[in-house]
Amino acid sequence: MNFKIGQKVSLKDYTDAALWCNLNDAHIEQKGEDYTITKNIPYILSEQDQIAILQSELSSMDYKGQKYIDGEYTNDEWDVIKSERQSLRQKIRDLQSK
Repeated sequence: MNFKIGQKVSLKDYTDAALWCNLNDAHIEQKGEDYTITKNIPYILSEQDQIAILQSELSSMDYKGQKYIDGEYTNDEWDVIKSERQSLRQKIRDLQSK
């Protein structure tokens, strides 16, 4: 069955509508006894929140540097980790320069 945003859904079609919603960035809202398909509204983080998350990711990788120093990573493995860390730092710089 085809569904669309704004369509009312019966309990009989609820499961099919829910599956459709999962594939189409939507959800079902209950208003009184009616069920209506509604478009999901994206949640946008502030630049400061994005920076904090990236900094947290970067910090959570610090132990990997110590493991590399202790010889627990090969140079090739460390190159991948180092690249990921550089990418995180660049994203932080880009956000801070806005």
